[in-house]
Amino acid sequence: MQVSLRPLQEEDLPLLLAWSHIPEIWEYMPTSRKGENLTWEKHLSWWVTRRARRDWVVQISWDFDIVRPVGVIHLSTLTNLSPEVGLYIGEVNLWGHGVGRCALEEVLAKAKIMKG
Repeated sequence: MQVSLRPLQEEDLPLLLAWSHIPEIWEYMPTSRKGENLTWEKHLSWWVTRRARRDWVVQISWDFDIVRPVGVIHLSTLTNLSPEVGLYIGEVNLWGHGVGRCALEEVLAKAKIMKG
């Protein structure tokens, strides 16, 4: 299994909306969306505010022909004294398989290059 990151794009929104309805994903997140039945309109509004931020889609591939999105990772602005990383794997069948750890390693490598 290989993990890669790519920028979040508007065509990812339907998948992110589906993941947002998995209760275990939002249970521990400090967000105003917690427990909310997120509508498409609210989701689009969220996207407008996020477009300029550093959010990536976590992708996995088992071979070079099949690459699919499985989660999202976000890195806050590095000029902040306490940058934050947010991560969730939306494909529940991959929980516990190290995908999140690999994605975190990738985003921290990107942060080191960006901060550089």
